[in-house]
Amino acid sequence: FASTLMGRALLRLLARDPVRLTEQAVAARRQMANYGDWRMVRHGPHDIEKVYRDEYTWLESAIAGAAVGSFEACDVEPRVETLLKDRYNGSTRIRWE
Repeated sequence: FASTLMGRALLRLLARDPVRLTEQAVAARRQMANYGDWRMVRHGPHDIEKVYRDEYTWLESAIAGAAVGSFEACDVEPRVETLLKDRYNGSTRIRWE
């Protein structure tokens, strides 16, 4: 969706800043799900990590793919690394220039 014309327009309307966009994703997830937990950790101005606890969506494909599409819609080329503690817990580290 993020690569479509409508998706790109919507993401740019929400936020052109990838950190703000990630904060919005974490807040939206908090409002729509009653299980697990997401939080964002800033490691630097161009280095963030989303940490997941008890998340039942596929961390390596669905969530990491959504991060890539969202950042690219903001004209940012991300480097994404998913670290799994187990099937439902882990994190996605996102770095960019």
